[in-house]
Amino acid sequence: YNLLNDAAVSGNLKVLNVLLSLISYDATSLMQEALISAAECGHVDIVKRLLEFPGVNNDDSLNKTEAIVQAAK
Repeated sequence: YNLLNDAAVSGNLKVLNVLLSLISYDATSLMQEALISAAECGHVDIVKRLLEFPGVNNDDSLNKTEAIVQAAK
């Protein structure tokens, strides 16, 4: 069960920020799912916040391209 993804899907930035404050920088799979889900749901503010999270822009394993494609749909 992924609370981070639930916050991303619902567009709840307050909950997302609380959850981000609790997770470590090595939560790549959780970030991947949340990033793509937020993009699919059109939550631009959530996508921006996830991309601002320390380590995300340096993590080549995250499929940011997929999130951008989903956001463009």
